[in-house]
Amino acid sequence: GLQMKGIGYLFEYFLGVTAVQGVLLGCGIVVFYSSLGGIRAVVATDILQFAALTIAIPLLAYWGMKTVGGYDALVQKVPAGHLNFLPSGAEAGKYLSLFALFAFPRMYAVYLQRLLLVEDVKDAAFAWQTAGWLNALFLYAVGLVGLAALALNSTLEPKLAMPWLIQELSSPGVL
Repeated sequence: GLQMKGIGYLFEYFLGVTAVQGVLLGCGIVVFYSSLGGIRAVVATDILQFAALTIAIPLLAYWGMKTVGGYDALVQKVPAGHLNFLPSGAEAGKYLSLFALFAFPRMYAVYLQRLLLVEDVKDAAFAWQTAGWLNALFLYAVGLVGLAALALNSTLEPKLAMPWLIQELSSPGVL
């Protein structure tokens, strides 16, 4: 569902359709290529998503920070409230628990199944911890993308930060 919502926002930004039309178009494309391509199409999509998450988003964060002018320039351009990693007051518990929830893998059936397949408990613990830390680094990169977009265009809708930054930082003719 979240992937379809994300593709809906991308289509909204790049094609000029509404978000709902973008979701319907995205669903139609996924159903079409999955039914024609079968498991190969699904595996190809998984590989593309893996590459986007592990390579493209950290690179986009790096290029965004470089375009902003680095950390010092980001601090000057972004409102101070957006840079507080540890919020204070009544909101602190809500945000810290949300961070913990997103930073470490949840116990979904597919993860549990993979954990039960390992022969050594140490291997399972190492894989679980590594996935949690990599997820935290990924979330950090996504946060930098959002802050870089905010620093470069303060009037931008938050849901369109990533597509806007991709368009701004890509070479002419790429998108």
